[in-house]
Amino acid sequence: MESTKPKLLLVDDEPTNLHILRGIFAADYELSFATDGASAVELATSAPPDLVILDVMMPDMDGFEACQHMRSIASLQNVPVIFLTALADSENECKGLNYGAQDYLTKPVNAPIAMLRVRNLIEKAQLTAQLHVQNGALNTLNATLEAQVRERTAGLSQANEQLGKTYLSIIKAFSSMVELRAPHLAGHGRRVADLVQKMAESMRLDKEEVRRLIVSALIHDLGFLVLSDTITTKAVEMLGSESLENYQRHPVVGATSLASMGKELEQVARIIRSHHERYDGLGYPDKLKGDAIPLGARMLALADTFDDLSNSHLTGTRLTPQRALKLMEDGRGTQFDPALLDVFKLALEGTTLETDHVFALRTHQLVEGMVLNKPIASRQGITLLAPEQLLTPVLIEKIKFYEKETGVNLLVFVRQSVTNDTGVAA
Repeated sequence: MESTKPKLLLVDDEPTNLHILRGIFAADYELSFATDGASAVELATSAPPDLVILDVMMPDMDGFEACQHMRSIASLQNVPVIFLTALADSENECKGLNYGAQDYLTKPVNAPIAMLRVRNLIEKAQLTAQLHVQNGALNTLNATLEAQVRERTAGLSQANEQLGKTYLSIIKAFSSMVELRAPHLAGHGRRVADLVQKMAESMRLDKEEVRRLIVSALIHDLGFLVLSDTITTKAVEMLGSESLENYQRHPVVGATSLASMGKELEQVARIIRSHHERYDGLGYPDKLKGDAIPLGARMLALADTFDDLSNSHLTGTRLTPQRALKLMEDGRGTQFDPALLDVFKLALEGTTLETDHVFALRTHQLVEGMVLNKPIASRQGITLLAPEQLLTPVLIEKIKFYEKETGVNLLVFVRQSVTNDTGVAA
């Protein structure tokens, strides 16, 4: 009977090291072995494993070259690779990651850490494969049902609902994997998603945008899966320069993991990549500035920072909501979009803008009869329109013209006009 255990390929030119690895993994995995790079490539090609643990320092074909060969073979491109090395330095780690490895283990191997990393990477690969299958199934379903849409509306609705549930389940599984990798982040993704959802709904974003923001928030730290324990277990302000540099790779790693998984996740990937950018252009990884940063990323930055400050992820000290907001207020216009900071603070109060009949809208959403709730000001701080002005068609066109001429994407705070007994707007 064929084994149902995940398959590991263990590669090391030292028999003693292979014996140690056998002792760690034999109980839970089906093992195969190779003592040189060429044999490893040949063996992996003939029987693709679920994961490869690959020694770096080997004669003839070293681990880097062997990994590069594997990545050139279609059936092995998505097989996770963990490098095994005594060279515990960032230069070799970066080199290995550039060649396509997902993680590193240093000799002597720590058995519990090795088992946890192998299990996490295999689970991630399996979930990614499931997501590819589900996306493929959804694309096929949409392509073939066009001619039958009237006859099979009920069936299509049921199929899409099931696929949606599967998609969300996989996203939640990714979020749970991040929490397993960094236990101090337990609940972080869900809390950030709740905050972003409140902001999005108060801004009247459409349902697809809200859904995309929730997904982005749930898995915004997906790149943590490749960070070492010494990084994920420390508050950010306590990291040394080298560890901080590696930490700052996680938005790119997370985005890259999602970029090839369909149009929906491409947009999620853009948000994740940019959620550590700053409004003044001093963030990372791309030093985007102002409105060049995707709207979702600017929103996510606020919710993420607030939860980090409130749960000691950044400073190592848990701050009260009031203290966290005070620190964030100090970043108005530098770290954070000032208009979105106002939206966030109002949403955080528990009385969303919509409950108060106050909305933060883009200019194309403005409607005659609305009343300005906050002034519209220029970049230099000069008030262009004072609060309490009733929006007329002419005034709305002037606001849109100003936005077009200056290139500033305005966020306009308005409320619905209140009508008294005489029918005149108050």
